[in-house]
Amino acid sequence: MRRLLASAVGLALAAGGLLSGAGPASASTAVSTKTLLGQLTVATEHRGGFSAAAFGGWTDADGDGCATPQEVLIRDAVGKPQVTSGCTLVGGRWTSRYDGVRVADPSKLRIDHLVSRQEAWQSNAWRWDSDTRHRFMNDLTDSRSLLAVSAASYNAKNGEEPTEWMPPRSSFDCRYLSWWVTVKWRWRLSVNATEKTFLAKHLAACGWPLVAKPSRARVVYATAILSFVGDTILGSTPKLPDDPYGYLSPVVAQIRKGIDVGFANLEGTFTNSTAAKCTGGSGCYTFRNPPSYAHVFARVGYDVLNLANNHSHDFVTTGLTDTESAIRGAGMRYTGMPGQITYLTSNGIRVAFVGFAPYSNTNNLLDLGTAARLIRKANANAAIVVVYMHAGAEGADADHVTGQEEHFVGEDRGNPEKFAHMAIDNGASIVVASGPHVMRGMQFYRHRLIAYSLGDFANFHNFNTTGVLGHSAVLRVRLSKTGGFRSARLVSVSLDSGGHATVGGGSVGFVRTLSDDDFGSTAAKFSSSGVISPP
Repeated sequence: MRRLLASAVGLALAAGGLLSGAGPASASTAVSTKTLLGQLTVATEHRGGFSAAAFGGWTDADGDGCATPQEVLIRDAVGKPQVTSGCTLVGGRWTSRYDGVRVADPSKLRIDHLVSRQEAWQSNAWRWDSDTRHRFMNDLTDSRSLLAVSAASYNAKNGEEPTEWMPPRSSFDCRYLSWWVTVKWRWRLSVNATEKTFLAKHLAACGWPLVAKPSRARVVYATAILSFVGDTILGSTPKLPDDPYGYLSPVVAQIRKGIDVGFANLEGTFTNSTAAKCTGGSGCYTFRNPPSYAHVFARVGYDVLNLANNHSHDFVTTGLTDTESAIRGAGMRYTGMPGQITYLTSNGIRVAFVGFAPYSNTNNLLDLGTAARLIRKANANAAIVVVYMHAGAEGADADHVTGQEEHFVGEDRGNPEKFAHMAIDNGASIVVASGPHVMRGMQFYRHRLIAYSLGDFANFHNFNTTGVLGHSAVLRVRLSKTGGFRSARLVSVSLDSGGHATVGGGSVGFVRTLSDDDFGSTAAKFSSSGVISPP
C-alpha cells in the first residue's frame, strides 16, 4: 500500500480549510474531522456472513427513470451528458476522483461506495435491517457516499479500508480520508483500533480538515441485544467498597460488551437519607448507596434499573425521590413505579420496560387485570416489550417454580408462572425475574423466553451467598426488531462470601437441571457454554 504523505500539496488542500463534497457549507455547518473521528465507536470487525446481495440492488428513488448509478454519473460529470430515453447518457466528461483519469465514455466508470459494503458489513451493518442496508446501497443524500471512479481504481481498491489501499492520486488523500470518516459517522459505523490510529495520524498530518457536517442516516438494527442481571446493590452506607467500579470490573465486559441495553434490578436506593422504613430487628433490611454510585452503575453498562421490588422504599419517599434523581442524573432510566412504562430507542428499535412486584407502591403483579392492560399498552407503543417481575418465595430452598401462589414472611409473592404466561399472552417479548435470591429455571412459552430468577448479582456483604445462593449470572439475549427470540446465552458468575462477582462457576448446570425438572418439554435447553435454545 502506498502510505499517505503529509506533503505540502496535501496540507495546502486541506489544512484549516473546508473540504467540499456534500453541497455548500458555511463555517456554522462545518465540523472538524477530529470531532467526527472521536465520536466513532472503536470495535473489532465482524468477520463472516458478508454478501453483496444483503444490500439489495440499485433503485430509482425519485421515479425519473434514472437509477442510482446514473444519478451519480450525472451529478459527478465535469461536462454534463445529455440524458435520453431510458436514462441513456450521451456525451459528457468525467474525472475519476481516485486516479485523475479523464473519461468520456460512462461505461468505463464504476460507482464506488467510498466505504464499501463489505467494510460497512464488518463495521456494524451486519446488524442492520434490510431497509437500512438498501438505503446505504443507494445513498444519494450525501455526495461523499457514492463516487464515479475509473474501472481500474475501483478494481484496485477492491473494497479495502485505508490501511490497505489509498487512491493513487495523492492530492486526493486528505479528502479521501476526511470523507471516509464522514461517511462512517453518518451511518454510525465503527472503526477498528488499527484503522482509527491510521486515520488519526494522517488526518492530523492534513491539519484535521473541516468538512460539511453530514446528516445522520436513519439506522435500524435487525436485532437488539440486551443484558440482564438480578438483584444488585453495593453494600449500604457506611459499609461500601473502596473502589466500586473496580469491584465490579471482573463482570463489566459481560454486562456491556456488544450490548445495546443493559438492565439490572436495583435492590436498594441511591440516597444519603437516614430516615429508614424500619430500624433494627432480625427482619429489618435496608440498603443505600451514595447517589454518586448511580454514575458507577451507568459506567458499568446499565441503561435501565428496576425499582419494582421490596427495597426501593427502604428510605421512604425521600430515598425513592433521591434514587430516581440519581438515576436520571447518570443518564439511565428506571422502571417499576405505579403505571410506569419506560421507553427507550436503541439503534432505531423502540423498547419498553415494565417492572412489577407484589406491592401497591409499584406496578403490582398481584393485580393481573391492571398488569395485563399496562403490558398491552407497552406492546402497542414499542417493538420489544421487556417485562420484569420481582416474584416468588425466597431462600436456598425456593429454587423451584411451583406453578402455585408463593409466599414469604407472610407476604403473597404471586404465582410467577401464571404471571409470566399472562405477560406473554398480552405482548411481552421476554420475561425476566429475580427476588427469590436464588437462581431458578428457564422456560419457553409461545416461543418467548422466561427467566424465572437470575438470583443475586454483585453486592457488598448484602446477601447470603452460601451454597446455591452463590450462583449468579449475566443473561445476554438477542431479540428481533419485532421482539422475536433469536439467541441467548447465560454466562455463569460466582459470588464469594462478600458478594464479589467473578465470571465462572456452575450456574449454567444448576439452571439447566432446574429447567428440566420444573418445565419438562417446555424447558429451555442449555449448551455447556450457556447457549440457550428453545426445546
